[in-house]
Amino acid sequence: MSAARRLITGRKNPHVLEQYSPGTLPYYAALKALTPEELSQEWQEITLEQYWYLMECVPPIHVKSRAFMVGECLTHTDRGAIYEAVCQVDERYFARPALLQSFKPNTYAEEIRRKFQL
Repeated sequence: MSAARRLITGRKNPHVLEQYSPGTLPYYAALKALTPEELSQEWQEITLEQYWYLMECVPPIHVKSRAFMVGECLTHTDRGAIYEAVCQVDERYFARPALLQSFKPNTYAEEIRRKFQL
């Protein structure tokens, strides 16, 4: 089980499965079914401890400003590889699955501010 997957399954509200799957659709199949727009709404708040765990578990594939992508791929789709994106906004920490080619920390911060009304 990947480090990012362990983090997701430990969340209070595991994203993807409950929200998008009325049945038993496996986690990775659910991820593959999400559009980039749906993925952008999947931000979940995480702790500082989880943030640093994800930063240190494997070397990040992308790092910029206060955002990074965990270096271990979650799954592949016809649109590209999906990684766990992690972002700090103010003194709070957030994570969501994201397409590798969509790594845009400024956009991430805007998405988080909208969703969490920061």
